[in-house]
Formats: sequence, structure tokens, C-alpha cells
Amino acid sequence: MVNKLKYRFKNCSNYFKYRLFIIMFALIVFASYSVGYAYFSTILNTTGTLSVKTPSESIKNDINITNVTYLSNIDADTSNSYINGYTNTTLNSRVVLSSSNTNSSITYRVTVNNCGTNKYKFDGAVSATHVYFYDNSDITYTLSGITTGDEIVSGDSITFTITFKYVDNVTIDNNILNSFINFKFSKVNASVVYGTQKLVDLASTGSGGSSSNTDVITVSNSEVTSCTYTFAYDGHSNLRYVGGNPCNYIYFNGTNWRIIGVFNDKGDNSLLKIVNMDNPYSNSIAFNSSSSTNNGKLWGNNTLATTLNSTYYSNLQTNDFSKYIKSVNWFVGGPTANTNTPTSFYNSEISTLTTNVYNIGLYSVSDFGFATDVRDSNCLSKNMSSWNKTTCLINHDWMYVNDSKLALTISTVENRNYIYRLTYAGIPYNVQISSEGVARETLYLLENVIIYDGDGSSTNPYKIKL
Repeated sequence: MVNKLKYRFKNCSNYFKYRLFIIMFALIVFASYSVGYAYFSTILNTTGTLSVKTPSESIKNDINITNVTYLSNIDADTSNSYINGYTNTTLNSRVVLSSSNTNSSITYRVTVNNCGTNKYKFDGAVSATHVYFYDNSDITYTLSGITTGDEIVSGDSITFTITFKYVDNVTIDNNILNSFINFKFSKVNASVVYGTQKLVDLASTGSGGSSSNTDVITVSNSEVTSCTYTFAYDGHSNLRYVGGNPCNYIYFNGTNWRIIGVFNDKGDNSLLKIVNMDNPYSNSIAFNSSSSTNNGKLWGNNTLATTLNSTYYSNLQTNDFSKYIKSVNWFVGGPTANTNTPTSFYNSEISTLTTNVYNIGLYSVSDFGFATDVRDSNCLSKNMSSWNKTTCLINHDWMYVNDSKLALTISTVENRNYIYRLTYAGIPYNVQISSEGVARETLYLLENVIIYDGDGSSTNPYKIKL
């Protein structure tokens, strides 16, 4: 079994200080060559703790041998056997075994420390074949306490033994071995969990609903009290944040946006859909500059779409956030009237009209409706035209803003050159395409975006990288 010692960073820091001391000491000694060099070059025999012979070792290496001590021997010449030094994970030794006993051996204890931030695994020991680096094929070595694949996490160390002995059936011609042996370690790349999978995995730990129904899923988290980890599936394989204030804040373009959910309706890969709820592009802007534009309800034929995907998108490019955005075909259909449930709105949105590929859009009526945590006949399965804002929206739907602002959506009215706009009470209502309202820019993130930090609260929003 691998003997792991818990040095942690405190000891790594001490180790680096020790190496720095050795180097400084070396410089002083070399500067005083005539009186000091012979002393510094003295190597330690097998009865003590290893000292470093030269200052050539890098103190910046993540994985380093930090200690080597003599452990035991069988009929070896301990007075002439020694550890000559080590550099990072390469051990330089000279061993002198018995000139007559083929069972002769000598054993050292080696400690390797991981002072980096990554996990490393042991890939095996490699001895150089050149005669200068391993000059006696009659003597071999074995390792105990470490096997290929053993891992050292950041701040930990691993201790094992190396035993030098004769090969089997040897005829002793040479009992001395000078060698350089490299204990090879490689960085363990943690399996990548993309942002979409992170949230799906998080929801899977909750109680209540599941992917097979539309009930609310609640994930307990005693450390975050300012928001709730509440999700629900919408019956179309999309996982959405629901409730009055879920922990769905995400840092984007210098401010907090919010995650609508994980969507599976844009092809083979799941995508995160986010919206700028708190700092919208405009609190009052027309969907289109004219009410008579032919098919101006279709996103891309209207002036707001042009502005968001040109001027606004250029700003995202300048701020280096455009690299996270997935260009998609937006679903912009809608029913003929607002007397429909969120599910009916969604079915119409995805089946009647789609746009060309764009980077920026708006949220839909169904996005707004599915965000409620009242998943019964009072709200979710009730026509949105009849929703009571106290029952369905206030403290129940994070996308509802209880103010005097009318919110534009990307959803259109079937058979008319109209769009849906949300009223003050949160009711979708069809209006002319020239109507004004709040434009909360919405977009999809690339499928390979990683959430690497944050807890989703407003004070510690999720942070992303590629």
C-alpha cells in the first residue's frame, strides 16, 4: 500500500525555502572556493539524511524528491554506497554490493512531494541505458510502496522504497553501480464537465421532481441562503430554473446575467441559455422601426435584431465575451392568441417559425411561463391569459419584474405581423411589431463552456471559461 504523508502546502513552502537556502549557500561557498568548495561537495553516506550536492535543481518544479534516507542492507558496503544527489524526480546514486554474496542488497526510502496545484500520477521508473548513467547491468532495482497509476493530489506526498540488488543467476564480475533513475510522474487532467452537465448533475441530486415530470426539483445547500437551487423539467427535455429567486446568476460581459436553463432543442448538444435580466439592453425600444415591414415579426427582419447582432455584438467582441456565444436558429413561432399554456406556447414557438442563424435574441413567452414554480392547474397547466400574478408570478417566477415595464419577447403571433409583449401583470399580449418595450438580450452559450467557479448567487455568480 502506498504510504502517503500529508505535508500540504506548508511543507511545500518549507521545501522551496530549503532549496533556496541551498542555492544561496552554494553561491556563497562557490564565491569562497578556496576554503569552502571541498566541504560543500561532500556527499552524505547511507546513515544520514540526503543533502543536495549542487544547486542545479529547479525550485519551480511541481513534483520533486524532497527526502531520501538509508533504510537497510544485506551485506552491502555502506561506507562506499551513497546518494549522490537528485534533481526534481531523478535520483543519482552509487551503490556497492557484496563482491561474493549474490543476495546482497541496499534499500533507501524516497519521498516525492507534489507542491503544484494539479494531481499527478506515477508512470514508472526509468533508468538511463547509457553506460554513464547506468553502468552495471548485473545490478537491478525494485520499488515497494508505489505502483504505476498511483496518484498524488496537490499538496500531498508519496513515500516508497527502492532496493538495489543483483539480477537473478548472476555471476559477480562488478559489484558497483552508478546510476541516474527518473521516477516519472505526469499531470492528471481532470475530466471536463461542461456547464450544461454541471447543472444537470446538480439537479439530479435534488428531491421532488425528476426528468420524467415537470415537478419542482429542490437541491439543499445550507451554505447559500440568498437564493434557492430550484429546477424543473418542462416536459420537452429542457431543464429550467424556476421559483422566485433561484441561484442562476452567471457573470457575463461585466455584469450578472441569469441562466434560463439547459436546452436540448438546438441539435445534438445541450446548450445553456442566458438572459440579461437586471441590466437590459434597453428599457424602451421598438421591436421594429415600422409596423408595415413585410414579415417584420420574424427575428432578423426587424431593427432590434439588427442592432443587437451588430452594434451590441461588437461590444461583446471588444470585451472578449463573444467567444462564448453559440450562433443558433431561433424559434420565433407562436399561437394565434394568448389563451394558451406555457407548453402550448412552446409547441407553437418551435413548430411554426425559425430564423436564420443569429447570436443574440430575446427570451420567449414559454421561457417566462415555464419559470414559475407553481406547477399545477393554478398556473403551469392554465392559460397564461388568466394567470394571477400573485399566485403564479410574484415570488414564484424569477423572470417576472414587478414594475411598470412592458417586456418584448421573440415570440410571434400566428397569421399576423404581430409579436407578443408581456404586460405589467405578466400576461402575454399581441402587439404591433413597432411597439416598444424592455429588450432583455438573450443568447446561448457554446456547448463546451465550463463553469469553473461560483455558486450561482448574485454575490458569487457562476464564472465561465472555455
